[in-house]
Amino acid sequence: MVSTDIEKIKTFKRLYVDTHQLFVEQKIDQAIENVDVLIGMLPLEFPGISQRRKDTRVLLINLEDAEDEPEEKLIFEKGLPKFVIPENARLFYDVDMPTVLDDWKFSMWNRAVELSTDPAIRKKYLALTLVQANYCIAQFGKKERWMDWDVTMFVRYTNHIGWFAYLEEQDTSKLEVALEILEKGFSWSNWNHLRYIKNTKVRLLLKLGKKDEAFLIVEEAFKQDPGYEDFRDLKTDVQYTSWVKEKATQEEEAKQEKERAYQSFLQLVAAEQAKITDQFENPEHPLVVQHAAVLNLIKQHMLSAKLHVFYHNPEWKEKYEKKFMLNKWSVEKLAQYEIENGLRLPDELKVYMMEIGEGGKLYFSSNGVSLPEEKYIERSKKPFPITPDKIHNIKHAYGWDVKVWVYSDDEDWIKMGIYKDVAEMEALYGLPEGAVISDGCMFLASSRDQDGLYLVMNGVFEGEVWVNTLQYGADAAGCFGAASAQRLKLLQFIAESLLARQGNYNSDQGTWM
Repeated sequence: MVSTDIEKIKTFKRLYVDTHQLFVEQKIDQAIENVDVLIGMLPLEFPGISQRRKDTRVLLINLEDAEDEPEEKLIFEKGLPKFVIPENARLFYDVDMPTVLDDWKFSMWNRAVELSTDPAIRKKYLALTLVQANYCIAQFGKKERWMDWDVTMFVRYTNHIGWFAYLEEQDTSKLEVALEILEKGFSWSNWNHLRYIKNTKVRLLLKLGKKDEAFLIVEEAFKQDPGYEDFRDLKTDVQYTSWVKEKATQEEEAKQEKERAYQSFLQLVAAEQAKITDQFENPEHPLVVQHAAVLNLIKQHMLSAKLHVFYHNPEWKEKYEKKFMLNKWSVEKLAQYEIENGLRLPDELKVYMMEIGEGGKLYFSSNGVSLPEEKYIERSKKPFPITPDKIHNIKHAYGWDVKVWVYSDDEDWIKMGIYKDVAEMEALYGLPEGAVISDGCMFLASSRDQDGLYLVMNGVFEGEVWVNTLQYGADAAGCFGAASAQRLKLLQFIAESLLARQGNYNSDQGTWM
């Protein structure tokens, strides 16, 4: 049951201040006895409410005057809030007090170890610090949330166990146990914070004969800082320098072997590509004959992309194989689709469906090619409202020198001095009444930059792939226009997208699928 006894709080404060003074005077045994009494007085209901953690009670203790009642205050510095307490005061949260006192015991015994010149006394206190460190580590397993200072303490305890195992222990099994404990703290460290534990781990690993693990840490340290102080003695160590040379040799051999394996793989890819070249479902169809070269490119790029994915990630094959699947449409099925929906499909879209197929999501950044969804068919049938006289040479969002369309009522272009008034913009970009830019278009996919890509279904620009960046506004040259610098039509655009997806193409020439 939590105590609310004010006199008990006062007794606690007095004993804490007395214990602090004993610690300063290095009267360790008496200080430890006092800490045990303090621990025995818990739990206590602290009298104050934290200014910064409203759900937590606090106790402030003036280390020079136990009778004082210091307070936490909120002040503002340069307009920013800041919580402050008097200079000689300490603030404790009720939920953290057991941890604070346990840590104090550890610190006291550790101070005794550091200051003792008598081997017997040092041995006595060292044993006590190790027991206390293990006890404190166990208490952290009960914490649901760790603060930064919790991490700092936890790393200190694990490092203490590891360091003194390195210095004092000869039993291999006990060294392994110490290493296991050390690892728990090591995982919290990095090269900017709590990095001292890295030295302990290296020394412990070397004592256990695990030089490969140890020297990997040392090597990384010298990459971070060639003059890394903790490992200065190892920089010219014969074992370490020999290890570095041997590792470099092994890495070069592994690199060459990897390259040989990859070249063999590329030969396999080329052989498989040769097998599918000029192998069409409808080899005599006029559209297939007309577009055979680019269809071959698409098939070859797709095969290469798929094989590369599974070459680098063989474990993905079972899980992702289906997402590469393509479903081809027969000539008859496509004709029926056009008749039933009253929609004439662009030639390149038709031949793509005939010879490549619908789907194949993983070949692209977002999705594969599909025919218009039923709810968008009516819009796709409408005339594409943008004609050659409605696109002009203003800056494309992607920086290409191609003519584009912008909203005729976007006055930001006028504010930027590009056009003089709305009348001029209406003359240049105005569309027929009731028309919208998605008329006569089919949504194709989202680009790698998450911009909408559209296939123009009819009109002068039929078959071209356009990109909509109007949402960026005039300041960012948002517009609606070709999705590639060369104004590519569907098949060539897909071929280049596949190349870009594999990192084999200059992607700034298009915003690819």
